[in-house]
Amino acid sequence: MPIIDYHYIRDNKNDVFKLPGYSRDAFRGHLDFLKNHYQIVRLDELVACKKEKKDMEKYCSIVFDDGIADHYENAFPELMARGISAFFFPIASVFDGKAPVTIKMHVVFSVTDRKRIANSLEDYIKEGFGASFPNFKVPTDHRINTEFRLKDDVITANLKQIIAELPLGIKEGFADSLFSEIVKDEKEFCKRFFMQSEQLKEMHKAGMGIGVHGYHHNSLKFMTPMEQKDDIIKARDIVENIINDKVEAFSYPFGDCDNHSVDILRDAGFRYGVFYDSRRVSLGNDDLLLSMGEYDNFFKSK
Repeated sequence: MPIIDYHYIRDNKNDVFKLPGYSRDAFRGHLDFLKNHYQIVRLDELVACKKEKKDMEKYCSIVFDDGIADHYENAFPELMARGISAFFFPIASVFDGKAPVTIKMHVVFSVTDRKRIANSLEDYIKEGFGASFPNFKVPTDHRINTEFRLKDDVITANLKQIIAELPLGIKEGFADSLFSEIVKDEKEFCKRFFMQSEQLKEMHKAGMGIGVHGYHHNSLKFMTPMEQKDDIIKARDIVENIINDKVEAFSYPFGDCDNHSVDILRDAGFRYGVFYDSRRVSLGNDDLLLSMGEYDNFFKSK
């Protein structure tokens, strides 16, 4: 019973930013394969099937992280054409005109040499935060994390890992220092790059599920319980006001959480949570800790 997660769905041929993801043709092929082999249900319906102890090998769900404009422009029409409902998890800061660090760095990575990014990060830390991070270096000869980002080359994977673990203020400052060289108007970028409120409303009215992916898209395990709560509730309230409905599903930024995260979500009224893993959902899973993965984690290219 796979939960399949998507980010970018675009044809990069004419795009300024060459971002990793699937082409629209590849996405169509995925949907057709899944429709022929599974009953595709929404995430909340998948959980209901689990509780009813149905044969879960017959079901799958599709989810989308980050609230990228691709989801409305390229994925939504293909889903509607096939009568498929999916769940979408936007990052709430974009509705305030603030691009999250993760997306800023995606843009930076798409047009900037990796060694230049590594050197810039080392200089940025040394000049501003050297006392807190003595002898700071970005390793180039081994992976910091041998379980995730295996599709990336060593230096890219290590940069992503290090930036994800930096305190929010530091990584925001660093991301801005490079992003501002490429994008001059952040609010205008958010309008073009991400789904807008009216589009989210339209998708919700059409039967798509809407959750949240945090406000800042910061890893919860590097936040205090109070910071987690504030971020989660702020994101929930923004999206609930947009769709005029309850938001009960959460996608963990970076797939990370700690011992407090699930309790915070449960206390805030969330019923479903998805994190990044290649395992399939089993009957014993907590509904706030449902594992998901990319299409290629579950299937060979179809």
